[in-house]
Amino acid sequence: MELSYNGSGKILYREKKYRCDLYLKEDEGGILFKIYIDEPVASFIELPLEIDCLPGKLDNGFNFTAFRCSRTHTEHRVTEGCSVFTFQAHFMLKGIGSDNPDGTKLYKVVFGLAGILQWGTFSGYKIGEEYSLSNGDPVEISIYENDQVEIKYLVNTSMLPVTQDYLLKDEITLFQLGVIEIRSKSSEKYDFFEKYYHIVKRLIEISTAKSIKLTYVKGWSHNVYYDIEEKQIEMPIPILTSELCPNHKDEKDDNRIYKWEWFTLPELIENNSFSLYMSKYDKLEPIIELYMESFSPNGISYKRLFLNLVQALETYHSRFITNDIKEFKDRIENVILKNRPKECIPNDRAFLMANSRKFITLESRLADLQLANFEMVINTGDIQPYDFPSVISSTRNYLIHYDERIKQEKRVLTDEEIGIYYKTLVFMLEYYLLKELGFTDIKTKINKIHNRWGNISTTLSIIKASKESEKSYDTNNENSTFL
Repeated sequence: MELSYNGSGKILYREKKYRCDLYLKEDEGGILFKIYIDEPVASFIELPLEIDCLPGKLDNGFNFTAFRCSRTHTEHRVTEGCSVFTFQAHFMLKGIGSDNPDGTKLYKVVFGLAGILQWGTFSGYKIGEEYSLSNGDPVEISIYENDQVEIKYLVNTSMLPVTQDYLLKDEITLFQLGVIEIRSKSSEKYDFFEKYYHIVKRLIEISTAKSIKLTYVKGWSHNVYYDIEEKQIEMPIPILTSELCPNHKDEKDDNRIYKWEWFTLPELIENNSFSLYMSKYDKLEPIIELYMESFSPNGISYKRLFLNLVQALETYHSRFITNDIKEFKDRIENVILKNRPKECIPNDRAFLMANSRKFITLESRLADLQLANFEMVINTGDIQPYDFPSVISSTRNYLIHYDERIKQEKRVLTDEEIGIYYKTLVFMLEYYLLKELGFTDIKTKINKIHNRWGNISTTLSIIKASKESEKSYDTNNENSTFL
């Protein structure tokens, strides 16, 4: 990332002012500044490695407050008689300086997110008679509220042409953007709003099965305003953050996603998903972290994805079902097998126990999740359903421990098979995540997930047909005579 010099000035730390240079790349949230110490070999601890808040003012009058600053470089310029400490900041309030060590506190922050309009299902425009375009009704939907915060979904739009001159252009561009507004019941630091933003963003990413990109952030404070005549009008504060993504026009993602693949905002509201999600987030967080890595913009290998999904399923079972062997045995007898035909119970019990003696094995956890209380049937392709947990467990153990004896004793998936069967693990994980989000209609959940990820048996049949076609083509070429 190449940053531009924005000016020099003073920065304040513990009531002491230091000379500084500020460098920014605003469209990507890049924030870097150099602090000058008037000593040729300044003490390494003159400034700490991490500083929560640093307010400053440039000579040109520009105020700023940088937050979550990390030292990246220390340089001693002996010939110049100074030392330079270089810091990067996670975010910055533009135009706002403060002597308060915590910085300016906010009561509202809005986050503009690219690519979520279809998820939200509402547009800021509407089409009238004879295809005329006009502004639609304002979109402002409350999605969550507690005694600390209120979160809304909004749609911001650009203005339609209002003068004749504006129409006399070769190109007229309109845009609209989904926005998450987070309003606190009291003034808080930016970190408070960022925490809720990340929680909501992850739920949107689960719903859309893609990474969501942040395009802008603005905040409001009761102490920052314009004086216009006798009125005080609150002024929005631009916020730079390292999470900004300028290249938010991703045609590949836009073409890949279709509305029917999504769990939309209205569906989440209908199922009370936001409230359930917020109340369970502490337990869900490590599971979601493992799952969300599959949406990384830098990509992820199938092996790593496979290991993440297995770990996520194991974590889900231990956190939401049981992590106690006695409780697990009781669950098998009194919940899972309670209404099973007598002739099926011995095999089902052996399948579920899967070598669990003093603790619950991964194989047992996968077996429990796969059966899903016999509410659905999970497609396991060419692996027999009662062999599936063992194959997945053996593959995970082989990848982690690299013990060739595992391959000799049990089936281990090949690299090609891992690239296919991870979808079965995604299916299982999403099924249970949606259960925790309040989706109770089993058929709806299964259809949605199938539409998102496809069917394993169909995938295998396509691969088989393709290989047979290639084999047939090669055979025909061997028997051909070229003149």
